[in-house]
Amino acid sequence: MGNSKFVMGVIVLVLAICGSGYWVKASLDKSKQSLARLVEEHSAEQALLEAKLEEARVRLLAETAQKDLQKLDPLDPRFLVQRLIELEMEKTESDKNYRAFYCLQGLADAGTNALPSIKDFFISGVDTDLELPYFPDPHTLRQEIAAILCGMRTMESAALLSQLLPVTQTATELENLCKVLLEISPETYHSHCVKAARNMYRETMKQTEKYSAERAELQRQLADNPDASEELRKAYSESSKNASMGQFNISSVYNLLFRTLKDTEFAHTLMEEGAWMTKSGYSDIEFVNTSFFSSTKELLGEESIQWYYAAFMRMRENEKAAEKTDNGIILQRRLFDNFFEDVALSYVGINPMATEMYLTLLRGDNDKPHQESQYRLVSRLENVFDYFATEPTQSFTGERKQSFITARLGLIDTIAAENTNDKLMQEVINLTRASLERQATPDAELDKEFDKVERENLAAKIKEMSRQEKVDELEQSIQKSLDRMKKDTLETKEE
Repeated sequence: MGNSKFVMGVIVLVLAICGSGYWVKASLDKSKQSLARLVEEHSAEQALLEAKLEEARVRLLAETAQKDLQKLDPLDPRFLVQRLIELEMEKTESDKNYRAFYCLQGLADAGTNALPSIKDFFISGVDTDLELPYFPDPHTLRQEIAAILCGMRTMESAALLSQLLPVTQTATELENLCKVLLEISPETYHSHCVKAARNMYRETMKQTEKYSAERAELQRQLADNPDASEELRKAYSESSKNASMGQFNISSVYNLLFRTLKDTEFAHTLMEEGAWMTKSGYSDIEFVNTSFFSSTKELLGEESIQWYYAAFMRMRENEKAAEKTDNGIILQRRLFDNFFEDVALSYVGINPMATEMYLTLLRGDNDKPHQESQYRLVSRLENVFDYFATEPTQSFTGERKQSFITARLGLIDTIAAENTNDKLMQEVINLTRASLERQATPDAELDKEFDKVERENLAAKIKEMSRQEKVDELEQSIQKSLDRMKKDTLETKEE
């Protein structure tokens, strides 16, 4: 009995202890939750108070700055820049233009004293379009202020201008900045200008390829759906405009890189990448990038012949791969043949690749050449010139001129041997050879009147021959059309 009471007492004691522990734990959990709520409420209240305090601080600073600004002289650069930052607040376009003109002129008059304020303006990121009749296009606020920096032409202004190079919006704007920086310190800023121009080229190429792809897709949709919506036609028109503008921008970057900055290294890089050929924005047809060739002509000189030759041969490979009936390919090839003529004629006999281009043009490749074109090509051999010279109109002198003439005389002998049965060609060859020989011996007597008569007579013969050639071509075309019609008629009857 006594043991039972003892056991019961122990059990009650244990239960009491457990109950007390549970109560203590529950109380602690409740206290923690209450404390967490208090902390959360306090944090929220503190954040709200801090936000209000920051708002009040900003308002106070703004009011203080505004009061300080009002105390400034109206021509103080800080005042002028602040007025430009607030330009969009003007109610009318005329008021906006009046304020812009006033502030820009004030900054220009302030000179280098305005540099700290101008830097603050660029940091602000503000920009807006302008309509200022006294300033050249394009009209944006940032561009006009950049123009003011360009006008200062000091090392201090150049340092600020150089920071604008990566954020210029057009090739024209970038070129203007680069020209000024190169005038101030070419050894300091040339590499910066080159880097910015290369980046702009890559970016512009990406955008142009994007617009060209969009235009091609929209063109396909229009072709598949003649009754396309007005919205689709407008989208195509806008895409075409963007693609055309992209091509113009690329040409501008070419001029900046290769004519202004003389970036020979990048010219070689793009040549190796095959930039001498590009694709039409309307189709996948390749065509010669004449703008690129023109921009790198003087920079790379005679070294460019290898890439002219590569482009020339690519055009012919594309023609062979195309349908024989694709007149567009043939027409395009003939159009670009005129582009290759000058470099081929200039170095024919001197450079093997130029010689091959010339002979291919003369012989007509797979397409039967027009005889009139052949005569013209041969007669042009008498014009000795250097296509890649800085001044192409400057005549050759000394051994270099003599070597060009000797090479052409040797080529004329080859052409004469290939055209023994063509009397008109022989006449053209004789006149051309005589002209070259006279150029080789400038002291020789020249019967100008006889030479003139001979050329006029030959030109009349070639003109008559060309007329007859065109008549023959027309008759052949008519006959082909008649034969095709007869064939279609027979096939219809058989069906």
